[in-house]
Amino acid sequence: MNSTVQPQSSTMLFTFFEKKPLGYLFATVTFIVVVIFFNFLTNSFLYLYTDIGSDTATGFFPNFYGYVTYFGMHGIPTWTFTEGMGSNVFPAVFSNPMHILFFLFQPKAIPYVILFIAILKLYIAAYFFFRYFRLLDLSAFSSIVGSLLLTFSGFMILGGTWYLFSAEGMQFALFLFGIESFIRKRNVTAFVIAVALTAAQQPFNLFLISLFAVLYLTIRIIGDESKSFKELSLIFGKFILLGALGIGLSFVLFYANFNRVMESPRVSGEASYTESLSQKPFYEIASTVELQTTIYRLLSSDMAGAGNKYTGYINYLEGPMGYVGLLSLLLLAHTFKYLTKRQKIFFIIIFSIWLISSLFPYFRYAFWLFNGDYYRTYSFYFSFYIAFYAIKSLDIIFTVEKADFKPLIISAVVILAMALFNFESKVIANESMQILVLTFVILYVAIFFMMKEKSILQHLPKALLGLITLELAVFSYMTINDRGLLTIEQYTSKTGYFDYTKEAIAKIKSLDKSFFRIDKDYHSAWSKHVSFLDAMAQNYFGTETYNNFNQKYYVNFLAGMKVFDPKNEIATRWSIGLKHRYYLQIMANTRYRLCKSEWKGYESFGAELVDSVDKIKIYEYKNFVPFGSSYHAYITESEFAKLPIIHSDVMTLRAIVIADSLKKNYYDYEELKHSDTMALYPPEVIADYSKDIGSEHLKMKNFTQKLIEGTITLSTDKIVLITTPFDKGWKLEVDGKPHEIIIVNHGLIGIKLPKGNHEIKLEYGLRNLGISLLISGFSALMLIALILFNRKKIAKATA
Repeated sequence: MNSTVQPQSSTMLFTFFEKKPLGYLFATVTFIVVVIFFNFLTNSFLYLYTDIGSDTATGFFPNFYGYVTYFGMHGIPTWTFTEGMGSNVFPAVFSNPMHILFFLFQPKAIPYVILFIAILKLYIAAYFFFRYFRLLDLSAFSSIVGSLLLTFSGFMILGGTWYLFSAEGMQFALFLFGIESFIRKRNVTAFVIAVALTAAQQPFNLFLISLFAVLYLTIRIIGDESKSFKELSLIFGKFILLGALGIGLSFVLFYANFNRVMESPRVSGEASYTESLSQKPFYEIASTVELQTTIYRLLSSDMAGAGNKYTGYINYLEGPMGYVGLLSLLLLAHTFKYLTKRQKIFFIIIFSIWLISSLFPYFRYAFWLFNGDYYRTYSFYFSFYIAFYAIKSLDIIFTVEKADFKPLIISAVVILAMALFNFESKVIANESMQILVLTFVILYVAIFFMMKEKSILQHLPKALLGLITLELAVFSYMTINDRGLLTIEQYTSKTGYFDYTKEAIAKIKSLDKSFFRIDKDYHSAWSKHVSFLDAMAQNYFGTETYNNFNQKYYVNFLAGMKVFDPKNEIATRWSIGLKHRYYLQIMANTRYRLCKSEWKGYESFGAELVDSVDKIKIYEYKNFVPFGSSYHAYITESEFAKLPIIHSDVMTLRAIVIADSLKKNYYDYEELKHSDTMALYPPEVIADYSKDIGSEHLKMKNFTQKLIEGTITLSTDKIVLITTPFDKGWKLEVDGKPHEIIIVNHGLIGIKLPKGNHEIKLEYGLRNLGISLLISGFSALMLIALILFNRKKIAKATA
């Protein structure tokens, strides 16, 4: 940077890279990409993991598969009955514009599109990281190196095997470029788009990126540019306005995502970690396992083991991700002597914050607003500063054509000690990585020592770039490939989501055109970790699901039915639905059960073996309750809570559960108490209960994922049960007029109707879609106007 104490000397060493810098950058990126993705590019494996990263195969893949299938049948995915008992999945894949590519191909091509997007993100990130460093007045060579270190950092590569984090890294590159573009050139486009992409993907990331921006802008404006706090506050104000414009630009996606996050149990429910983490003492020191892992993962993402062999803190994907190249660590201390007094203060502040928050996890929890014990973005931000200062140092070294060997040797010794010394035996060092770290550090030091030989000086930048490229390729290859991967043979055979379940479901659907749910006593994922999203990939209606932010009323329903403790955060994400709760399944319109086990206990719950496909047996519940069943009896939530599980399950076949406060509205309905139970429930009794509530049910004329139309004839005043979670997007019409939806059974949709014949129309629409589109459209026009105004201003100034 201009304000750094830059020694005056020749820049002849940089001439080679100044001619075609992007060509050299992309050639290097291409080499690394080919090396690390070779097994995928040659179709030996698919970019889906079956180890600790099996979220890719059990989460992302079935979701993408379900969305593409949905899009082909119903258009843009909104409400779907294939996730849990129904959920709004918008903006789904649209939260990342790249995911639109999925809809250009058949669902079976999804793994190949995933790979293409993964590679594309690296190229885009590399480009914007490079452009960012160039805006800092660094040489093309240093900018190429900085771009490579950040693009192939632990966060981008290890985090990229989880798909989401490489997208965040790409957005971060654009964000950095956007900040500097506005500071240097008053160009607003990149920053606004970066904020828009961040807001669309994950609203909470706006908070995280704002924290980063406050510190970064303070460093740049006060530390580097030596401006006043008044000038800093003005710049803050401008960036806040531009950020608001970015949020407005993606408001359609942001608003939907914001509601989804805020209404989930992890944020507004009992399952939040906020209380437990915020009550931990701030002076509590991190465990030795955590500290050892933090040190190891600065050297390599795999220093504590790769994949299932990982022995460090939390797990392989959620532990510290500090790796940003060994060269960064080697040159970090070298930077200090060239910083101004102000810059040295900020240097100390940044790494003091990192050291304190590493020693005392309370401050890392605070970074995440106490929502979880995460590293992720926290790691990447501090990794960035390591690379940020190291690249400044590198630029100075090759500008003055010599290195200061004292900090270099000290740094090398410290790195070697970090690799070889272990103070926690539970964290087992990867011996191969130790050897590689030692080798690369020695080679880096050797290159800098060779700067004494003027005859070979001009070749050293190329040699250094080659060594950096080799390190990043080797380390990234291990992170991506030394793992449990899905093979082509597995994907194309009758295994996983493509087992005989699809044939069984097709057979059922060919004979039964009504609404029904299916339960399975097995899971179809390829990994040892079970999948809760079989219904998404295999296109049937079930009750279980996995979602980081599950639908609020779905979770309330399951908690109210005593399926799990609502304070159990894990259970609210990995929801088993109504599995093993057979009377609840009957209430929820589950008609078929697919089984691979030999257990015949289902028959005691009214299930009858009706067919089979390969090794899959098809059972049908003879006590099946049709969709839109009706009740003339109710039980209050307080009375329902007193019932043991078996009795509460049966009670849902007799009465609707209502809030105690609504009891006064049902004076003409039959009220049941917790004492209205039997010691045992013979099959014929269950059959009578099912027949009673199913005898007068909704006869559907039209059913899609977003629209339910039908008629019902009631012999008395009743509550019609729609077995899908309540959502404010549902709009109800009865006999052509708007009608109130009531929440029953702790979270499902109820329709209170008088005796007689009724036409029912239940339609799902995105909340406040019109105003959201208006805000996004207006923001787009504002951005265009701002771009044109700036261009006119620049043209006038240069005329």
